[in-house]
Amino acid sequence: KTPAAAVERIRELLPGKDYEAIAATLNAEGFRTAKGLEFDDKAVGYVARTRGWGRGRGKHGAQGKE
Repeated sequence: KTPAAAVERIRELLPGKDYEAIAATLNAEGFRTAKGLEFDDKAVGYVARTRGWGRGRGKHGAQGKE
């Protein structure tokens, strides 16, 4: 399970950043996925989508970035 602190941080960052930028921020802050790996855009997107926070705008959450 993704650590609660990482989930909360994703929620905080979603309004202003795309999934790639969020992953970079999480990694820089020392967060890791449920499997102990660094975050990437896919892991961030998975957390967002499974909690109903998906953006529905392009592959990585940024408009026009498909």
